[in-house]
This record gives sequence, C-alpha cells and structure tokens, in this order.
Amino acid sequence: MGLDRHGPWYGWSDCVILDIADAILRLDGLEIKLILTSHGGILQERQIRPAWRDSLNHLVQRENKISGLLEKGLSRQQIIDQGIFYPHKGRIKEPLKSILTMWDKSMVQQHIDLIKDGGLKYFFPELKNFE
Repeated sequence: MGLDRHGPWYGWSDCVILDIADAILRLDGLEIKLILTSHGGILQERQIRPAWRDSLNHLVQRENKISGLLEKGLSRQQIIDQGIFYPHKGRIKEPLKSILTMWDKSMVQQHIDLIKDGGLKYFFPELKNFE
C-alpha cells in the first residue's frame, strides 16, 4: 500500500491508481492497532493514520507534478525520463534501469489517463485538502 517513505507503487500495467486510493481510504476507516509492512517495518496504532495520509499525499503530489509538467509542455517521454517514482534511474545501470523505466512509464501513463478523466480529486473529493 506504500506505507513507507516512497509511497504507493503501481508500476505494473494491471495496477489501478483509483483502486489503490479507494483501498487506502477504506483501510484508513478501520480501527487497526498494528501493521506489518514489507518495506516500512512495523507501524503501531498512533503511526497508522498518518501513514495512510502520507500514502495518499504521495499519489496527489505525483498527479500534481505530472499535471504541472504537462502544462509546461513536457512530453510523456520527458516526464518519464525525469521519473515519478524513480527520479534517479539515470544513475542506475542496466538491466535494472530498463525495469525502473518500464515502471515509471506505467505510473506516468496511469496518471495522464486519470488527469484526462478529472484526476484523483474528481473521483475522491475527500482528497481536496491534499497537496
């Protein structure tokens, strides 16, 4: 779910940002006392709600960044080259660089498609206060 410093990951073509956001919002409504994550360690009760919020904020920030870059006239490929989830992939050697690029392509395209449909805040008005 992206409860670490990197936020949600949705680099495969079958990932859906809207499903991820919906799941996070639903999980945020549950009374959870402990979460064991695969990358972020253990989250205890007082850490969980802020972690959900940070995760959603990552999604909104990425969308805002992509939207802003599109408005500046950058192409899809230029945005991918800059990186959304993996901004430092230019320093990575092959074959890992190609994998990270593939994941960024998927994530950028998902955001572009979502922006065309109104964006995250259109589908989830409760995100209006997120930046």
